[in-house]
Amino acid sequence: MGYIAPSLTPWKSGYASFRVYQIDPVTFGVMDYTQYITNVNDLSPQAEPEWIPYYSAKANYGSKLSPPVEDPNFELTPGFWHNVTEAMEKDHSVFYDFWNKRTRGFDLTACTGSCISNEICALRGADIQYSCYKPDSGIFSKRDETKPVPISENHLHGSECDHSEAASLLAKITTRQRLGKSHRD
Repeated sequence: MGYIAPSLTPWKSGYASFRVYQIDPVTFGVMDYTQYITNVNDLSPQAEPEWIPYYSAKANYGSKLSPPVEDPNFELTPGFWHNVTEAMEKDHSVFYDFWNKRTRGFDLTACTGSCISNEICALRGADIQYSCYKPDSGIFSKRDETKPVPISENHLHGSECDHSEAASLLAKITTRQRLGKSHRD
């Protein structure tokens, strides 16, 4: 489970924003977070930004679950977020609420059909080895070859052991370096 903070210096992604996480002091579980925003367009050169609460994760998303999550002692676990994605699949208004909050209401592009499915899948996967976006066959090629290498399911989803392919790549690189070989050999 990974939490990513919004941007304090957005370029094309909405108002400046930050999150305050409420952490259980015993379990270190995330109990909630509140996202704050400020409208940088309304600032005079000498004015301090006014940070206003934008939403609470538990209040906003927990209220959309069945049954609703209202217990202040309930942690925002991976299971909680999975249930939120299930609610997004059943009721697209839950997804559109997320989509709007993602950019803090700024420059929303339409997301329908496969876009919704891909975004929900990406929220669930959150790791490139479980990527929901399937590249066109043959876009990967080895350095030594001029023709594309066909993509198998293992390239897209990793091995049965679900280990990171980066680990085996780094092992190959360090082995070659120890043997005195370069990538050009």
